[in-house]
Amino acid sequence: MVLLNSPPPPSMFNRKTTQEKKRRDEINAKIKELQELIQSHTDQEKLTQSEVLNRAVELVNRMETESPGPSTNPNRKGFFDGFATIENLTYTFIKSLGMNSEVCQDFIQKARHRFDRERSGLLMSTVGNRKRKSEERHLPTTSSDSQVSSPSTSESGMCIDRKEVKKNREQDRRDRQGEAFDALKNFIIDNKLMSSHQV
Repeated sequence: MVLLNSPPPPSMFNRKTTQEKKRRDEINAKIKELQELIQSHTDQEKLTQSEVLNRAVELVNRMETESPGPSTNPNRKGFFDGFATIENLTYTFIKSLGMNSEVCQDFIQKARHRFDRERSGLLMSTVGNRKRKSEERHLPTTSSDSQVSSPSTSESGMCIDRKEVKKNREQDRRDRQGEAFDALKNFIIDNKLMSSHQV
């Protein structure tokens, strides 16, 4: 007896697609709103979602360390002020090298990414170390790092379905994004920056 798999009815497929699009639109709107909140008027560059989330965590941490109260630590604040000064000096140095503006922006983006990662690790201590290890596993590779042939093959030599690979990548991205949102929410609640019903 042969069972035939029938495709889902079109209305079900459209509903799933619509729900997924709505969810993505909501996430993108939240990221855009967060970017507008954290980005200064002079800083109008395009940021990736991970950079927006990293800067939001950094800003919340900075607000927590600068706010008066028993948790304020002047040594910690001074350290991060020095870190920010070093970061700005690095950007100034890169700009002063007289390179092509496109190459200069590329170096600045790479430096900014490294500073953001390092700052997150410093701010989150053990959580940051786990996050950094996770990010290193998910860092995109450049064409010089590895040559990927298409279609990909597994060790057994069987061809991997491209749709499956794309689906797995998208699921991985969604999982990491969800973890980042949850971590930011927990951080805000733990540090009593907003009440749990406001977040």
